[in-house]
Amino acid sequence: MEPASAVGLVASIIQLIDITIKVKNYIKDIKNADREVSNLSKHASTMLAMLTGLKCLMEEVEQTDPWFKALKGLDVKGGLFYLLREEMAERALRLDTEQKGGLKGKLTWKWNKKEMDGLMRRIERCKGIVSVALLGEHSKLLLAIKADLACMKEGVDDLKECMGYLKADMIDVKDGVKSLADSTESQRSAGAGKTTLTDGRTPSDWAKDSKKEAMVYLLTHRDTGE
Repeated sequence: MEPASAVGLVASIIQLIDITIKVKNYIKDIKNADREVSNLSKHASTMLAMLTGLKCLMEEVEQTDPWFKALKGLDVKGGLFYLLREEMAERALRLDTEQKGGLKGKLTWKWNKKEMDGLMRRIERCKGIVSVALLGEHSKLLLAIKADLACMKEGVDDLKECMGYLKADMIDVKDGVKSLADSTESQRSAGAGKTTLTDGRTPSDWAKDSKKEAMVYLLTHRDTGE
């Protein structure tokens, strides 16, 4: 896969969405899938919806916007989006090879626990970062990316643990749309750290107009049961 600098960040996100959908479709054919496989499908579905929302927001923002530029840091070689896309592509290829061998409808899950846990952690990290990105605030996104990169260097894969290092500066991503509305409204008069869309709306306005607030709230709470 090529990094975002070559194919464009939006196109790169679309690649990640398409590959994840492909893996999900293969999972449907897995024989006697256990709970871990079902959980992977569930979390991948949540990530897909969040990435789709992010793609829509990105298409409304100027590429020179600091928020958009911050997102590019996730898809440089070794970045979270880049690595997740590579990993999903590898899994899709392995499943595709098995399916072409005449085993459609009888696929088996051959990945070990370490591989599975690693993929799940990366998906969770992606969901956490995208939750912050959907707030549309460039300063908080930079903090989240900084925390993620620091954790990668230290070998820490748990995003919640990473965010704990910066909890004095970071919002709780589980607050979802409530934080989106509150923080954006409070900054509207100050004008600090605010992203503006090409038509003059803030991300909060965009979310309200396109009824994304309910979707983001659902996505950031559905896996926690809150």
